[in-house]
Amino acid sequence: MTAAETDVGLRAILDEREIMRTLHRYLRALDDGLEDEWLDVFTDDAAYDTYLADGSLYVRLTTRQEFVDFLAGYPRTPVVAPKHVMVDPFIDIDGDDAHVEATWLFFNQQPGGTPAVLAWGRYRDRLRREGSTWRIAERVCLTEAV
Repeated sequence: MTAAETDVGLRAILDEREIMRTLHRYLRALDDGLEDEWLDVFTDDAAYDTYLADGSLYVRLTTRQEFVDFLAGYPRTPVVAPKHVMVDPFIDIDGDDAHVEATWLFFNQQPGGTPAVLAWGRYRDRLRREGSTWRIAERVCLTEAV
């Protein structure tokens, strides 16, 4: 392997690591209601669509205010204890753009109740590198089971 090939391979590994960091920051910020961090994982022109298991559109976010309002209305501790987990991400990088498909699981616990998996599905994301930071430019959240 040449030095140039090694550099390309290392750059790809570092990009994948930074993309995963962005996706994990999204999960933590959503579950914990961290508005500044949640907004920071998205580009300023981001679009976010969530579809329910029956194929109907649950929410479409296209403005910063819609993102803020969605997060502000999202249930969290102490009313419920939400936890999103992402698994099996497939990442394809093309320059400053990346496509990711991953499975998500949504856990929840009502006060005094037993934790349970309430839903799962897929994220289909398009990310864009802005400077040295990868951000979500488009997210389609497909609910497969509730």
